[in-house]
Formats: sequence, C-alpha cells, structure tokens
Amino acid sequence: MSRGAGPNKVGKRTRLWQRVRRGLKAAFAAMGITRCEVCGTDENLGFAHAKKRRHLESEADWREVALLCNRDHDALELLGEEKMMSAIRAIIQRRQI
Repeated sequence: MSRGAGPNKVGKRTRLWQRVRRGLKAAFAAMGITRCEVCGTDENLGFAHAKKRRHLESEADWREVALLCNRDHDALELLGEEKMMSAIRAIIQRRQI
C-alpha cells in the first residue's frame, strides 16, 4: 500500500494553520472583532492573509490576517498579490489606531 497523501492526511502546513487559527479566533474575539473588517457583516467570515497561501512561510505570515466575509475576501483576491497585501496591512493598521 502506498504511503501517499490520502484524503484524511493532514500535513505540516495544515497543522500549523489549525494551531494559529485557534489563537487568532481567541485573539480577535478578545479584541471585539467579530464582524467583517470591511463591510461589517457577521456572516460567512474567515481570515484573509496578507500574502497568498503559497507564499506563507513563517508563523508571522500566517498571523498577518484580517477578518473578512467571503465576498470581501474574494474581492481582495482579485486585486492581485501586491494590492491584496497592501489592503490587508491597511486594515491591520487601522485596527491598531
């Protein structure tokens, strides 16, 4: 039997994201960020990374996120990598003011 990646096999990057995501969920809740940071909806939320997933290398990269609804996340993805990164970083900067 082959030891290839089966449908239930979880890799190192997935385990890292699962761990980081748990911490992010707690941190965002503690900051009171429970809605899309662009439009304010509380539906269909997820974390949008500043970098494309294929470019996430360090744990800091995995933590550089904004909480967005699927619609706004998809819209940022269409802007391209540089503009997406700038937009996410601008959201993070506004949050820290």
